[in-house]
Amino acid sequence: MPGTPAPRGLARRTFLGLGATTAGVAMVGVEPWLPGHRPAFAADGKTGPTYFTPDKVANARANVARFDWAAALRDAAVTAADPYLAVPDDQLWSMVPAQTVGRSLGVLIRYQARLLGSPGPEGPEINRFGNYPWLIDQFAEPWKITSPVTGERYPSNDFASFYAAGIDEHGEFDPELARENGSQYLVNELYPERGEGWGVDDGSGWQDPDGNVWTFIAYYCHWGLWYRTGATTYGLFQHALQSLRDAYLYTGDARYAHKGLVLLDRIADVWPAMDVTAFPWEEGFDNGDPAIHTAQGKTVNDIWETGVANYLIQAYDAFWPAIDTDPELLAFVAAKTAEFGIPTPKSTPAELRAHIEDHVLRLVLPAVQNSQIRGNTGMHHATLALAAVVLDRAGESDAMLDFCFQPGGLEEVEDPDAPYGRRCVVTGGDLARLLVEEVDRDGWGNEAAPGYNVLWLNSLLPMADAVDGYQRYPDYDLFGHLKFQRMFGANPPITMLSRYTPSIGDSGKAGSPGVVANLATTTTGFLKTGDPLQAQLIHLLAQGDLSGVHGSVFDAEPEAVQAEVAQVVAEHGPFDPATVHQAGYGFSGLRSGSGDARSAVWMYYGRSQGHGHLDCLNLGVFGAGMDLAPDLGYPEVTGTDPERLNWTAATVSHNTVVVDAASQAPQWVGVPTLLDAGSVVSAAEVEAAHCYPHVSRYRRTTALVTIDDDAAYAVDVFRVRGGRSHVFSFHGGPGEASADGLALVAQDGGSYAGPDVPFQDPDYNSAARSGFNYLTRVERDQAPPATWSVDWAVRDQWDVHASDPDAHLRLTMLTESHEVALADGIPPRNKPGNPESLRYTLVRRDGEDDLESTFTSVLEPCVGASRLRSVRRASLGGGSDPSSVSAVRVELEDGRVDYVVSSLDDDVEHVIDDRIRFRGRLGVIRIAPDGTVELRHLHGARILELLDEHRPTALAEVRGVVATFTQGLEPENEVVLEIEPIRGGVGRTLRRLTGAWVHIDTDGERNGSYRIESARLAGRDRLRLSLGAQTLVRGLADPDDADGGYVYDLVVGAPARVPLTWES
Repeated sequence: MPGTPAPRGLARRTFLGLGATTAGVAMVGVEPWLPGHRPAFAADGKTGPTYFTPDKVANARANVARFDWAAALRDAAVTAADPYLAVPDDQLWSMVPAQTVGRSLGVLIRYQARLLGSPGPEGPEINRFGNYPWLIDQFAEPWKITSPVTGERYPSNDFASFYAAGIDEHGEFDPELARENGSQYLVNELYPERGEGWGVDDGSGWQDPDGNVWTFIAYYCHWGLWYRTGATTYGLFQHALQSLRDAYLYTGDARYAHKGLVLLDRIADVWPAMDVTAFPWEEGFDNGDPAIHTAQGKTVNDIWETGVANYLIQAYDAFWPAIDTDPELLAFVAAKTAEFGIPTPKSTPAELRAHIEDHVLRLVLPAVQNSQIRGNTGMHHATLALAAVVLDRAGESDAMLDFCFQPGGLEEVEDPDAPYGRRCVVTGGDLARLLVEEVDRDGWGNEAAPGYNVLWLNSLLPMADAVDGYQRYPDYDLFGHLKFQRMFGANPPITMLSRYTPSIGDSGKAGSPGVVANLATTTTGFLKTGDPLQAQLIHLLAQGDLSGVHGSVFDAEPEAVQAEVAQVVAEHGPFDPATVHQAGYGFSGLRSGSGDARSAVWMYYGRSQGHGHLDCLNLGVFGAGMDLAPDLGYPEVTGTDPERLNWTAATVSHNTVVVDAASQAPQWVGVPTLLDAGSVVSAAEVEAAHCYPHVSRYRRTTALVTIDDDAAYAVDVFRVRGGRSHVFSFHGGPGEASADGLALVAQDGGSYAGPDVPFQDPDYNSAARSGFNYLTRVERDQAPPATWSVDWAVRDQWDVHASDPDAHLRLTMLTESHEVALADGIPPRNKPGNPESLRYTLVRRDGEDDLESTFTSVLEPCVGASRLRSVRRASLGGGSDPSSVSAVRVELEDGRVDYVVSSLDDDVEHVIDDRIRFRGRLGVIRIAPDGTVELRHLHGARILELLDEHRPTALAEVRGVVATFTQGLEPENEVVLEIEPIRGGVGRTLRRLTGAWVHIDTDGERNGSYRIESARLAGRDRLRLSLGAQTLVRGLADPDDADGGYVYDLVVGAPARVPLTWES
């Protein structure tokens, strides 16, 4: 459904809709720019710092004197940097290895590392310490890695002496020279009882008797020297340059700049030749699995090389002024140049700057084009922008920035001489398209996992920050882009109990508390967008103490934000979002209660590719301050690891339904049919038949019903039509799971796939990817009754409370089935704190083709005893089809009775339990012990009453067709519907439209569900629905032309409906 071209209001020539002839493609494979061989750009190069500008530095030093938190930043930087001042220049310079020393992110390739862990006696036990568990001390134990379990060190030989024996006339390690001069160091000195060659690594790894290659030295080089993650001193060069940089910026002490420039000079000598493809996967080096990654990069893999390049570029800009005033530095690097025959002159400030610019900054663009620097969305874009701003040269800088937005992407080029028979190249940053098409209307990227989606924002932020206020190119303004603004507000609404971000996809741990957000990014988001929810989140992250909230240390008035946040919180209250639906992302968070007694249920129906799982219509439950039905979260190993493919990311490990013993097909987003957010009842109903192409119905309806401020329950109806086998999978949190009403018999060995299929059986994996073989300790009831329950006594695994609160999650199933089984599923074992197992309930129904199932259940999160006296299926009158209507009777502990009814057909009137009359889509009625009606909640329904009542028929929904809608990416959007005139109570109906959801028919690729911000009539038959910032744009009409118009999720004439909620 292409749209017509429309004004777009984007910066920098509408975010650079460049044609395919842009110079970037032709530059793939270019040689490094060397002095005297630069392109003919304008000779008006860098004259001072352009990222850490004089104004920013002056602000930082002033803030250090004004604020304790800024002084603490200075003190931390100085403490981290001071040890490097004691390292002689010659030693620091010589610590930088050349290309000839390999790099690998694991001591084994990732899939073997998960199974074997360590060559020492601890084996896989080391994986309890995480994916990268080895300890490193670059000064006390150079070229050694140490087990955190046993303290054993590897390699077993003296590689430091072997390395020194191989330094050639250029100051670089030559492996052949080392073998000639230092073969005596290739002997097992540490553990001779294991054999002379055991654990010996000459840089190419040690091959054990089973053929496994252990790359101790490459691991040390990767983690010990080049790359750093978290608050460690690993990644020596990154840690040194960042701490020296900050210490210099905060204090002006030139000693820090001197040491940083010594290191930066040597890195610039070796960085041009760096190429990890010289250390390939098949030889035991892990720089990405070439089956799914490029496995390219410079010092490390291309994704993480973005971080390496960033710290080099920032260090150069920070240290730039000190080069003019450090003759000792110039004398040192000139002497090294002469000693080792380095061809680049460095005896003057101009020459040293040219050396760093030519061998670092100018290599960034070709390295991106050759996929040596290329990460998740935003990562290489930020590196390019940073290089452009710091290089600060007309022609070159805007070429880098233009490439960020240029159409293109990652492509494979056949090359029989390349390590994997192909080269990966990047033909354009494609940011103009990515922001429009891959970032949805809620602000989420296409990664599915919240952590990775926030990574998009955090990766793009340095780019936005680098060009924000950059005088040479003022037109690049990411902060002015609608989709970028929406990214700041994407994550906060899905926060549950103000404590958890659901572990959707490759994200988080199994039930661990934690909000995927950081204070600095959230503060930037609030300052740039003014979104009150951002201010409330700041207040939450700061634990209510705004005295520590501030902007950047480089801001002129960094604490001004405190008063702004306080004002928002005073006006809107603290962070506590109500029920939320993000139909663009595919998430519904149903919430009930207040304070510590809050309950919540969430449903995910969004992306399942990339770092997503095959988990559409997955359900989670929170209560008692805990995650009571935790998703497994981040796998032991990403990529094509069998455990990830067959278990962690498989459908059966999630709380959803498996059809025909196979995981779901990938999809973008389901189609909501009901989205309800009442004060007592909230609900979501979503159709996702794309998940199983041979299935005609795959729909979940979940309603959360509030009992009082302290308690709630959910009624869940999962309807499936198609296939021959349906397995409803559900698991609670860690702790004992006890069944009531089932006659379970323990299976002798095997797995849920069968007694003859071993746990994690690889042969079963190759035949099917159901994941059934990853469920163990199986009990089965092969003739279950229609009603039974399982109660999880959920342990406080993550010590959320001072004492265990006796939390429970109770599932009552109201569905006839052929078998019910209980089995253990194992969360990722290398994530510290994860429970050893979770107990799964699996409900199986079998039949012929086009099997139809309606799995109806009630979920109750509670503390201590249940608040429900009884739960059962309610009877239906003779005219009702059980496949389209499900009714549940819930008796509360105080004698009140709830009826919850879900129907797919709003044209049929149903009689429930010979007591209730209902017509519509969703209804909840609460009857007091004296027979009076306490609560009546209708959504998309006309009738909900006792049989002896005769109430006026309610207006179930407003229907119409799309007459017109907002064209282009605009901050305010609307849809105008042509409708039948609203009869009676027009004002009341319009008020109910505010906050309701309009569902517009689409072509099925994505949904057309939008929250209505306000509504007004335009004549008797036209209804104007304001959607706020929810864009109607799906993507570009031509992905190679940012100015060629748009594709929309709807067309004029598309049917639309707005189900109305009536609650009394």
